[in-house]
Amino acid sequence: MGATRSYPIRRFVTAGGSRISSGKIMEAVMEQLANFVTYITDSNVWGRILIAAVVVLVVAVLCHLAIKAIQRLLALESVSLSQTSIVVNIVRIVVWGVAICFIADVCFDVNMTAVIAALGVGGIAISLGFQNTLSNLFGGVQVTLTHVIKPGDNIQVGTNQGVVEDINWSYTTIHNLNNETVIIPNSVMANNAVKHLPPVDHVTVSIVVMKDLSDLDSLADQIENAAAEAARAITTIVKDPVVSFNKVTNYGLYGSIALMIGDGSKASAVSDAITRAVAPLVQDDRIQRFEAATPPKASS
Repeated sequence: MGATRSYPIRRFVTAGGSRISSGKIMEAVMEQLANFVTYITDSNVWGRILIAAVVVLVVAVLCHLAIKAIQRLLALESVSLSQTSIVVNIVRIVVWGVAICFIADVCFDVNMTAVIAALGVGGIAISLGFQNTLSNLFGGVQVTLTHVIKPGDNIQVGTNQGVVEDINWSYTTIHNLNNETVIIPNSVMANNAVKHLPPVDHVTVSIVVMKDLSDLDSLADQIENAAAEAARAITTIVKDPVVSFNKVTNYGLYGSIALMIGDGSKASAVSDAITRAVAPLVQDDRIQRFEAATPPKASS
């Protein structure tokens, strides 16, 4: 059997018995820790694996704590950065990237400087191979940092409309009124026009008044009461309906009914109910009498 290698332990007290400063104690502790790591890694491959496993465990705990702290920070109203998955994923990638470089360099004698230099030389090939991935990644970072959209926004991109649920490293997910989840690549979000719509709990119904306009205030009250009754049959009302008119044409008086409901997922049902409820109030009585008096056409 070979001679057993001894591991030297240095005392933190000088030869004269006086105590040394706390700074020197810390320096000595770090030196002892470095000597211990060197001793373990120089002994055998199992020692290297042991150190790597300890580092992975410590990094996993620190990464979990860091992500929790960042999520709490992003949840604060004073922080302008939106709470999205892409921020958390970037932090996770950075932490684990540094940890892997440390393990490879310290435990397995991998020259990370040479590895990084090689990656720099092959960066062109990598960028060409991952062009779409990098485009989506930078698109997500751009959308997040510029505050173009954030979770909870009601948006329209092309023909897709819905509420933003999350912005990931590759795509943005929105939820529409049909209870469908739409996945849009971040590059599309960054390079196309994004239309911000009113929140889903804000319901607006367009109307055209074609009847006598001599008592418009009374008619507006009737429309508001009918709209409120129809909406309450479906969900709670946060803000009562308000009728406003904005255009006079040969076809009638154009306007809208605006209200706020408690459950935004029922906005379509509320709009339909209000339209049905106010239709008799805005249609011209003469048109109704004409349609009732006109006999149906005989089938050929």
